[in-house]
Amino acid sequence: MIKYKKVDNSNDNSCETLQIPGKSDDSRQQIDVTKAIELFHKNISVRPEYICTCCDQSWYRSSVTECNVSLYKSCSKEILNICLTGLKSIDNTEWICGTCHSNLKVGKLPSCSKANKMTFPEKPEVLKNLTLLEERLISPRIPFMQVRELPSGGQLSIHGNVINVPADVNTTVSVLPRPINESQTIPIKLKRRLGYKHHYQFQNVRPTKVLDAAQYFGFALVKYSRTKEYK
Repeated sequence: MIKYKKVDNSNDNSCETLQIPGKSDDSRQQIDVTKAIELFHKNISVRPEYICTCCDQSWYRSSVTECNVSLYKSCSKEILNICLTGLKSIDNTEWICGTCHSNLKVGKLPSCSKANKMTFPEKPEVLKNLTLLEERLISPRIPFMQVRELPSGGQLSIHGNVINVPADVNTTVSVLPRPINESQTIPIKLKRRLGYKHHYQFQNVRPTKVLDAAQYFGFALVKYSRTKEYK
């Protein structure tokens, strides 16, 4: 049974408070904390699964609206035809994000739309299945950073500065052994400095994969022509 109780304040103004028999302040606070924890786990279990028909990005439900062509009367048919692709995701519905929606309502082409050439290119076959060290060998910048685990939550965080070490890809390619077989691998150690005794990373690298990937990026074109002569 719920009872109401009048509480007199110092300024002689009275107010009514709700009291539940058998429920103390500590127990109510414990219930609130439990509900907050359940709500937190429910929210983090939801992923950005709603795909925008205009920019092709994944969003949460709160960031998208159902696409309705009648709302974009200020937009030309040409822009609508190239922006609204008819892509459907969750609930077999065409969704659009808030940014693209606001731009189309005023007749503007969204800056992040696929129609504005903001598409994610497909990864070429020559760059697929590369190991971490093989990617470093063809990179003109090798970043070094210190990643630590935070004390609460266990999330990873960068500690200190991020150092970008310039690397000459042509020099890296020129020191690879020749001739090279497709199945040949060589052990390579990556150190932060040559004077260090211990290595930062150690893997068996496939020279053919490194050469093909470097050729794709346009490095060492002359050396590749020489490399093909050895095959």
